[in-house]
Amino acid sequence: LTEDADLPGDDEVPARRADLTGSGMSTETEETLALFLAQPGTPRRAASDTVRALRLIAEALLTQGRYEEAEALLSRGLARAGELPPTHEERWRTMVSLGRVRALERRGEDARAVLRDAADAVPRERHVDRARVFGELARVEQAAGDARAEATARRALELYRSAACSAEERSDAQRELQPIADSGRARSSAQS
Repeated sequence: LTEDADLPGDDEVPARRADLTGSGMSTETEETLALFLAQPGTPRRAASDTVRALRLIAEALLTQGRYEEAEALLSRGLARAGELPPTHEERWRTMVSLGRVRALERRGEDARAVLRDAADAVPRERHVDRARVFGELARVEQAAGDARAEATARRALELYRSAACSAEERSDAQRELQPIADSGRARSSAQS
């Protein structure tokens, strides 16, 4: 990585090595950055590689609280994702990350809209991925006081039950989402 490496075609948002190294990035992120920010003159990357790299850089920025920069990269990633099939995983994963950023920026309606679009984009047979997206949406809906959070959490839990995921992930989802799924019942019994 070089200090002055720019994202291909993106003069306005430099990828600064000094800002990204030592930031707790995953090995996957570091490897992707190394590939993506290769020496000048490398051929144009496939859309999926570019979208993935932009998403991973944005997720690193998100962990640093740099929401505006993360959102800009994710928006550019989604623009490039237009070259991908509608159900391509990099498209909906980028949408989920954008939904997280908007939720953290307290833009609940925008976050919910993006996450609903992401949930629609995940192929039906990918139960664990759909469960994760619905879980994220349920948490954002609950934080916004959206009554749909209960049904969304129940849908996520239903998907987790049929998903091929670890028992630990299923248990974590149950612990986080069951209170959201039960929140309407708790309100009903408190009002009785």
